[in-house]
Amino acid sequence: MIEKNPDVRFCLAHCIGFDKSFLQIADSMENVWVDTSALKIQVQLAKENHPIVAPKKDRFDADYSDHKKVLKALAQAFPKTIIWGTDTPAYSYIARRKQGTGKNSYMETWLKGTYKDEIDALKNLPKVTILQISNRNTLNFLFGIRND
Repeated sequence: MIEKNPDVRFCLAHCIGFDKSFLQIADSMENVWVDTSALKIQVQLAKENHPIVAPKKDRFDADYSDHKKVLKALAQAFPKTIIWGTDTPAYSYIARRKQGTGKNSYMETWLKGTYKDEIDALKNLPKVTILQISNRNTLNFLFGIRND
């Protein structure tokens, strides 16, 4: 789909589940960016080996003990691809949701990431990196300029 539409710009959500091969493919394409919205929650899910993120063997190599370290590693590995805070950087997802059939098919979810959590991760980066992932990459995505 993406390859067949080079004039369409794509922003793939939530770090593509930290799948290292998908991140590398996205980085190699001129019309693709990857967002980090709800990064603290994503990192929590990775620490818990939740099935929504890539399994460890396929996961981007980073220190998942702290979402700030993950953002730094992503921004260093994919400096022109990562976009910070595309839709809303912080989320809370607290729910009891039916997954499948049967009495024990409910999934409890208690995930919270605040704006402060997300901005702290951004501010933990060097200024040039902050400008790249929260400004320049966003403008490039919106206006179609990949190489600056």
